[in-house]
Amino acid sequence: MSDSAGTEVDFLCIVCPNNLDELRRIKKTENRSNLKILVDTRDSLNRLNSLPEVDGLRTFLVDRNNQVLGVGDPAVNPQIMRLYTSIR
Repeated sequence: MSDSAGTEVDFLCIVCPNNLDELRRIKKTENRSNLKILVDTRDSLNRLNSLPEVDGLRTFLVDRNNQVLGVGDPAVNPQIMRLYTSIR
C-alpha cells in the first residue's frame, strides 16, 4: 500500500477475537484490501506490553525497526492522522 505521498507502507492488524469463527468469516468476506491480520488467540501482545484498555490507544505507528513513533487511531482522530502523515 502507498500513502498519499507515494511512500510504501504496510499495515498489520493484530486481533484477539472473542469468536474465531466470526473473524474467519469477516476475513473471507470483508477483507477486500487484503489487510494482513495476525490472530493472537492468547492475547500475548496485550499481556506482554500492558496495552491500554481504551481502544483508540491500541493503534500504533512503528518504524522499520518496530520502534513506536505514534499512538492513536487515525481513522477516528484527525489530529493523529496529521501526526502520522507528517512523520517521515
